[in-house]
Amino acid sequence: MVALFAVGWMAIGCGGRPQGGLPQPPVPVTVTPASGGGSPAPVPSTTPLPTVVVGGAIEVALPRPGAEVKSPVRVEGRARVFEGNVQVQLRNSRGMIIGNGFATASAGAPEWGTFNTSVSYALTGGSQGGTLEVFSTSPRDGRVENSVSIPVVLMGSAAP
Repeated sequence: MVALFAVGWMAIGCGGRPQGGLPQPPVPVTVTPASGGGSPAPVPSTTPLPTVVVGGAIEVALPRPGAEVKSPVRVEGRARVFEGNVQVQLRNSRGMIIGNGFATASAGAPEWGTFNTSVSYALTGGSQGGTLEVFSTSPRDGRVENSVSIPVVLMGSAAP
């Protein structure tokens, strides 16, 4: 019982997140009865935590680096950018833009807000390497800021 209280207190006291990172789910705990009729002992799960790619004031949780993606590509993360505006571009193996998207985070700077969007693309033939770029633009001059580049494998569709 004391061990369960300690685990719960640590999750609440730490806010369930590492400093500067995406909110992390509490570590799953499996409770198994102890032999001899004592209190159950918590056993941490081996469930992996999400991978986060950071680019200044933008953090992307999905897709993960190296993931095989199909159209539409789901993009999730959080940002601390002007008015919460996040741009998304998908590039093929030759660097050509094959998909664009936009999301508005749930809060704008200086707060962190979550965002999610989907980006569609058309690609015939087999799979190929690609890059998902998530960024914000400067309200002053439009230049790219807080850029995150994630290598992905683009899954193509069969030609008609």
